[in-house]
Amino acid sequence: MKKIFLGGLLAPLLISCSAEQKVDYRTRTTSPVPAPTTIEARDAAQANAGGVKKEAAVFVAEAPPEVTPELVAHGKLIYEANCISCHNKNPNEKGSIGPAQAGTPWEVVKVKVVTGRYPEALPPGYVPQRTTKAMRAFPKLEGELPAIWAYLKSFR
Repeated sequence: MKKIFLGGLLAPLLISCSAEQKVDYRTRTTSPVPAPTTIEARDAAQANAGGVKKEAAVFVAEAPPEVTPELVAHGKLIYEANCISCHNKNPNEKGSIGPAQAGTPWEVVKVKVVTGRYPEALPPGYVPQRTTKAMRAFPKLEGELPAIWAYLKSFR
């Protein structure tokens, strides 16, 4: 009897904690939560709504930050704390999900880390190593980008 009673108490709790469902507390029924829209879908909807055509992006080079030993050491800490779950601990080697990162241009690092997407205009000669869109955005690391890039640069 206790197991049934305990299960009866836990079931609503587990359902309410689920990321896939939303509880209507008035009726105690669940309904699916709508899927979040992607950035690409939002951009496409905005372009279609206004009838505005997106012009081709033009690559504009920006001076990368200066690489110092202190910045490289700090970048190593940030990289190991945030990136090695998908990328390899050694940026010269591919990781479990993500590609090798050594030598990635500054322009790509600063956009890809914060947004999870490649920049609209890639640096000349740079070809993405993977076409998947599996990387999530890390906006909290925006202030750490020079350190991350300095660490990646130290490998090439």
